[in-house]
Amino acid sequence: MVRSRELLRANHTGLCLKCYIQTHNGKLENSPNWNGGIKRARGRVYIYLADNHPFSSMANHDGYVMRSRLVMAEHLGRVLTEIEIVHHEDENKANDDLANLTLFPTQSAHAIHHGLLRRNLL
Repeated sequence: MVRSRELLRANHTGLCLKCYIQTHNGKLENSPNWNGGIKRARGRVYIYLADNHPFSSMANHDGYVMRSRLVMAEHLGRVLTEIEIVHHEDENKANDDLANLTLFPTQSAHAIHHGLLRRNLL
C-alpha cells in the first residue's frame, strides 16, 4: 500500500511514487535504489517498515523509522509516542545497542539530562 503523501512526490523519473512502484512490478525491492530497507542520514540508521509491520505507525511518510526507536519499541513491546525521545548514552547515533539507549518521556526531560551532563552532575 502506498501512503497518500508519497503520491504527491515526484522522483528522478518524473513519475509519482505510485506509478514508479508499478513500473517495478509494484515492489520496492525491484527498485534500482533499494538497499535492503536500510538507509543512513545525518549519522542515523533508518529501517523500512512495511504497512503490515506492528510498528509501522512509527514510520515517517516514506515508511522509514529510526532504528533506535524501533529497537526501543521492540524491547518495550509497544509503539513509542511521537513525543518520546530515545537517547544514545555514548552520543553515537549509529550505535543502537539496547544497553546504549535510554527512553525519555519528553524532549524537555531529554534536554534536562543533557544539561546535567554538561555540568558533570551525572
